Amino acid sequence: MIDSAMGNYQSAFIQRNQYLKIKDSLLNANLSKQINELQTKFDTEKKAGTDRNIK
Repeated sequence: MIDSAMGNYQSAFIQRNQYLKIKDSLLNANLSKQINELQTKFDTEKKAGTDRNIK
């Protein structure tokens, strides 16, 4: 933000792109974690349902 205020638009553009890449990486990591947790929960509940049907 300071770079753009000082007229250094190329540096501001590069820093913005780096920020967006980091932000996307963190978002993807968080979403992957949530998906894995939901998949584990689903698999556990599915197995528990299968076990109840067998008894």
